[in-house]
Amino acid sequence: MPLRRRSFGLFMASRVGANRIAGLNPRGALATVHITFRVPRSVLTWALLGTLIRAVSVYVMVGVWRAVAAAGTIDMGTYNYLASYTLIAAAVGGLMSPRTSMSEHIASGSLAVRMMWPIRPTVLFSMEWIGPVIWRVFMNVVAMLIVGSTLSVSFPPIIRLPLFAASLGLAAAVGLYIDFAFALLTMNLNNGVWFVESIRSAVTALVSGAVIPLHFIPWGLGDAFKWLPFAATAAAPLEVYLGGRAPLQLILFQTAWAVVGTISLTAAWRFTSTKLMAAGG
Repeated sequence: MPLRRRSFGLFMASRVGANRIAGLNPRGALATVHITFRVPRSVLTWALLGTLIRAVSVYVMVGVWRAVAAAGTIDMGTYNYLASYTLIAAAVGGLMSPRTSMSEHIASGSLAVRMMWPIRPTVLFSMEWIGPVIWRVFMNVVAMLIVGSTLSVSFPPIIRLPLFAASLGLAAAVGLYIDFAFALLTMNLNNGVWFVESIRSAVTALVSGAVIPLHFIPWGLGDAFKWLPFAATAAAPLEVYLGGRAPLQLILFQTAWAVVGTISLTAAWRFTSTKLMAAGG
């Protein structure tokens, strides 16, 4: 084996070993969250504009539900459920549908550089996502509370918030696994980023229940979708808060998919990272 290739292989092996050790140390992860949490003024301005546009679109959507209820097509109880569902989904949607920058780094070819950083790539991308999503979700929550108050929407009691918070954390974990799975799929499809992203955008919003409740989807499709991992990211936490199904059963359902995601993602990452290093070295 040539000396340069051998030294490169030993270097990559040492970095992978360092990544495994550093990935278990929370200091690097917390430092990443702290750095990415800081928001430049230019970014904050556009984020506020995006929140305003989201609030207007949700106001129109909930207004349609209100008009349908006023016409007698649905009762006020159904209207309040749909309105609450729409507002909460818009408020915490950033936590229910995580989008990390892993796919972007795959497309640009910079993932190999990230793999040499002293932290596991999956941990790094997760922490980079958490930083900005905290303040974005905060702005969305404030905006949706204002929209809900103007449309006389009554939200569930506060006593459900602890279970909702736990379910939302599991939803974020499962959502990250799904995001990484799509990213690894693009890598195994020879960088088919746009193809995978188009499929993901078209399918996940519907089958996850982020747009409308799954039991409103006709032809029995909603009953099938509720067992998919996508339902664990949106439909499950929303139903936990709104009282759709037994909350403990929903949390157990999310936990099961989180465990499956951990095992499957670990195996897939080992295979794909080895393939990447073999191609690059």
